[in-house]
Parts: sequence; C-alpha cells; structure tokens
Amino acid sequence: MGLMALKLAVTIAIVIGLALIAERASPRLAGLVAGYPLGTAIVLFFLGLEQGPVFAATSAVYAIAGLSATFGFLYAYYLATRGQEKVEADGKTAAGGKHAGLIRGPLAAMAAFFSLSALINQIGMTRTLATLLTVSTAWLAVLAFRAIADGVLIAPVRLSLAALAVRAVLAAVTVLAITGLALALGPDWSGLLAGFPITLFPLLLIIHFQYGRQPVHAIIRNFPYGAGAIIIHALTVSFTYPALGIAAGTAAAFAAASLYLAAALFLSANRGRRS
Repeated sequence: MGLMALKLAVTIAIVIGLALIAERASPRLAGLVAGYPLGTAIVLFFLGLEQGPVFAATSAVYAIAGLSATFGFLYAYYLATRGQEKVEADGKTAAGGKHAGLIRGPLAAMAAFFSLSALINQIGMTRTLATLLTVSTAWLAVLAFRAIADGVLIAPVRLSLAALAVRAVLAAVTVLAITGLALALGPDWSGLLAGFPITLFPLLLIIHFQYGRQPVHAIIRNFPYGAGAIIIHALTVSFTYPALGIAAGTAAAFAAASLYLAAALFLSANRGRRS
C-alpha cells in the first residue's frame, strides 16, 4: 500500500506541475519540459524496485524504442485535430469550438501508439538499434512538426481542479497498470509502455480542454527537442541499474538527462529570440 501511494503521489504532482508550467510560461517551454523523463523514469524506477535492476534495464532499452511510437502518437493527435484551427481563431463554436477533436485526437493518437509499439516489439531491440531508431524518428518528427505554429496561452484562466484531478489520476493509473502487470507483460512490453506519454498525455488533455488545440499543437511541435532527455535517461538506466543499483542509477540517469535538457532549453531560448 505504501508503494502504491508513493506512485500516486509522485505521478499526480508531476502532472499538475507540467500543467502549471504550460499555463504560466509558454507551450514552447512546456513541450521541452514534457520531454524530461518523468513518466518513463517513474515506471523504470518502480520496475527496478519491484522486478529487479536487470528487468528494468532491459525495459529501458525498449522504452527508448517506445519513444518512436510516442512521436507517432503526437503526430496522429495533431493530424486528427488540425482542421479546426480557423474556427478557434474566429471565436466561433459552430464546429465544436476549442473542444472539437477532444475525443478524436486522443483516440487517433492511442491507435497510432499501440500499432507502432506492436510493430517495434517484433524486432529484437538492442541499445544501439533502439537509440538509432528513436534518434532517426526524432529527426523526422522535427521535420514533420515544423509545419505546426508555435502558440501562446492568451488570457489564462484558472485550471479546473476537477479536470486537473481526473487527468492526474489518469496518469497515476497508467503507472500503476504498467508496473502492476510487469511480470505478465515482460520487460519488452513493460518498456514499450514506459515510453507512452504518461505525463504528457494528461497535459495535452488539460490544455486542449481549457484552451483549445492551438497551444496543444505548439506543445507537440516542441516535444522532439526535449525528448532527447528521455533517450539519455533510459540509456543511462540500462547501464547503471545493474552496475550501481536503483538509487544511484536513477541519480546518474537524471543528471545526464538534466544536462541535455539544460542545453535544449538554452538553444530554444536563442531560437525564440531570433524568431
């Protein structure tokens, strides 16, 4: 019970924090920070505690590959919701207003994620193959997402506590499900599901519900720039969990990911000043 409560508390706190960052700062910053290995790190950490460091290290390799499916998830979300932007800009609600696509987008995104994950799972993943696959898809995502305009949150409103709670609980339940079914799923599917946007998905739902699609699209546009932190974190975990143990391995992985994200934020700030 204590471990379950810890999973819930950590995941819910992260979802709320990301939502506040997106609202108080910018979708660009939120997209980058969403690339920080939060949901993936939570799953890998608890997999290590419950199933052992070797199981978690193997899952980390598949989590890297699973990030490729996350890029497909985000692109499918964008494609399923991009047709309504003019409606929002004109302030009309005849076509559903800012809530149009709130069901269609997530359904398309999840279908893309699980379809791609099933394909990836047919390949025996190694660290090198998983990294090459995901770096390549990240590069393709950057190119594909360039067509998406950056957005801002205009006249922010206070987040609904009820809506925020539902999305936070959704993320927590996802963590509980993956870690609880780990033995039945095995390290490969546990890792692929660890690559699911556990904390980003609820964030997209919150921002979409409160502000519409345009800022959601901006978060999607900037996610690939920060996603390298997830790759670095999971790759570090695959080495350090068996060698150093869960606690020290987690610390080393977060240190490596933080260095990457700091560089990404610096480059993004310079890019923002030039644009």
